[in-house]
Amino acid sequence: MAHDSIFHREIVPLPPEAEDVFATYEVAHEFYEEVQYREDLDAYCAWYYQVAEQHRQELSAMQKDINILGWFYGRQ
Repeated sequence: MAHDSIFHREIVPLPPEAEDVFATYEVAHEFYEEVQYREDLDAYCAWYYQVAEQHRQELSAMQKDINILGWFYGRQ
């Protein structure tokens, strides 16, 4: 984003108070991007833990099933 502010200063001369407005906007934009990133990460982690728990339950159920292939080879 620093590149954008350089562009504005060199191409379009701005009054000093406008730079403060753009700086405030830039900080606010970065803050909201960070908030969105963290919310997305939390949602992904919640999904991941849900899927991992589902897989653990499926594995537990599969371990209780009869091992047909092992039965053919004489194992239990």
